[in-house]
Amino acid sequence: MQGMMTCGSSALQTALEAVVEQYNKFFPEVLDELERRCVKEAFSTWAGYAAFCEEHMGVKAEKIASVVLEPVMGQIKDVELRAERLGVEPDAGLVEQISEGLVEAWRVAVGRSV
Repeated sequence: MQGMMTCGSSALQTALEAVVEQYNKFFPEVLDELERRCVKEAFSTWAGYAAFCEEHMGVKAEKIASVVLEPVMGQIKDVELRAERLGVEPDAGLVEQISEGLVEAWRVAVGRSV
């Protein structure tokens, strides 16, 4: 009876090792893709904000952000570095959408102050 449990345990262990090996190959790829998607979205958001600042306010985004978004500037720099490392470009459609949304919000804010 003892021998049968060892034999079964060995087969189970081999099967588990095969599953672990498969996930060890698959899981890093999933994490890599997830990182790329997150960085692309964050970088696109920043690029949309930057486009708005430069095109409609005539000021570099970093200059405004250093005052308005100062607590998160380190995170923004981190996103830029990750995007560069991963070769991620901002999503042009999302950049345009964000920039246009900020333009509209800016028009409303300026209209209220006049």
